[in-house]
Amino acid sequence: MKMFVNIKIESDCCQSFGVCGEQFSLDIIFDDFGAVTSSRFRFQHTTQKSQQDYIDGLVETRRVTDEYAKKLIPNTSTLVKTEA
Repeated sequence: MKMFVNIKIESDCCQSFGVCGEQFSLDIIFDDFGAVTSSRFRFQHTTQKSQQDYIDGLVETRRVTDEYAKKLIPNTSTLVKTEA
């Protein structure tokens, strides 16, 4: 993923195939070992022309996020332990 976010918009790969990650470089934070510690999730599936389109997009984003979240495995090495 770190290599992907370093692919520049001006690169042949991006210009020819639309595959470049530079625009996402500020959305992903890596730790000192190269593991992703946090990211911003962006999801847009249709053009939003009205307030209802925007609301429908938010609802669909939440539905998809909830569905994929079930499959995620937490990285327990980065969790902060608190006293109970």
